[in-house]
Amino acid sequence: MSLDKAFEKVTRIFNPADIQASKCASIIKPKVVATMIKKSKHPVLITGGKLLEDEKLVDFVVKLHEKTGIDVIATGGSSRPLIERGIKPIATVFTLHYITQYLIDLNWKGFDGKGNYDLAVFIGFTTPYYLSRMLSALKHFSRVNTISICEYYQPHAKFSFPNLNEDLYYEALNMILEV
Repeated sequence: MSLDKAFEKVTRIFNPADIQASKCASIIKPKVVATMIKKSKHPVLITGGKLLEDEKLVDFVVKLHEKTGIDVIATGGSSRPLIERGIKPIATVFTLHYITQYLIDLNWKGFDGKGNYDLAVFIGFTTPYYLSRMLSALKHFSRVNTISICEYYQPHAKFSFPNLNEDLYYEALNMILEV
């Protein structure tokens, strides 16, 4: 199956009532992700633990940071492979839970002091249900737009990739870099 067909095939992944959501995430195409990052005033990329075991994902994060200048917040140990590759995350060793609490605070000035982020992009979270809980909190209690570019659909993000097999997933990530 081609990447275009994978994105077209998705119609309705969840019934919002089944997951206690007023609205499920809209499926987002890779080129739109790239455009949103470029047009955002203060975006941030939040990385998860999968970076510790997936060199391709580390390569993608490094290239995205170099291309767009997007700030990186590394949760847990995901900072190690980034630092080894020359990327200095603006925050490290925080859990996703703490980062979510900061993003919810409307008066928070961000880790860089420039104000709260308007776009949070999530990648590399190996426990989908944990990320789902944090995205739900952000959806209900913050003004931050959220995009999950993890390999699994996240219904509580504002935008999400659909469930993709490994080959299509990396093809989608590479398309983000091409824009």
